[in-house]
Amino acid sequence: MSLLRGEAVAWLGRLAEPVLAGCAALWLGSVTLRMGVAGEVFAVLPAIGAALAGTWCVVSGVRVAIAWRRTAEDDPGPGVVTVEEGRIGYYGPYGGGFIRLTDLACIDLLDPAGPGQRNWRFTDEDGNELTIPENARGAEALPDALDHVPGLTYQTLATALLTRRAGVRRVWQKERSRLS
Repeated sequence: MSLLRGEAVAWLGRLAEPVLAGCAALWLGSVTLRMGVAGEVFAVLPAIGAALAGTWCVVSGVRVAIAWRRTAEDDPGPGVVTVEEGRIGYYGPYGGGFIRLTDLACIDLLDPAGPGQRNWRFTDEDGNELTIPENARGAEALPDALDHVPGLTYQTLATALLTRRAGVRRVWQKERSRLS
């Protein structure tokens, strides 16, 4: 039985390379300093080693930071999205449902005020809503599915997805008939 959680062990494992390179750079720096104070001619050799180890520490640290950021961005949100036969389905831990693309009345993006997950909100003509986290598993299929919604251009959809602004943003609304 381990005293550390699996996440902690993985975190420490990822940090091992930059920490060891940093320790090597510090140790070689101290050797260079002692040799330099003693007036030894070959003090340049551990100085070169310290510079290389310091460079390796920075490079591996940046690699770890990029990997952490990518892992955080790729972390799937709650639930699963399906797009089948003209309808969007969402199975989530706190709810879900289906909405037909032909019955859509409006599409909104809900951006939190602070850090948090952005959500899609689909509303049908009867007022039923389906809210889906943007990073739910399978949500990457939504833009392609929405390509068939009349009046919604891919440019409008891309602009909405690339713009982050707190609040509710209307992406699309069905045009009302002038006769009704």
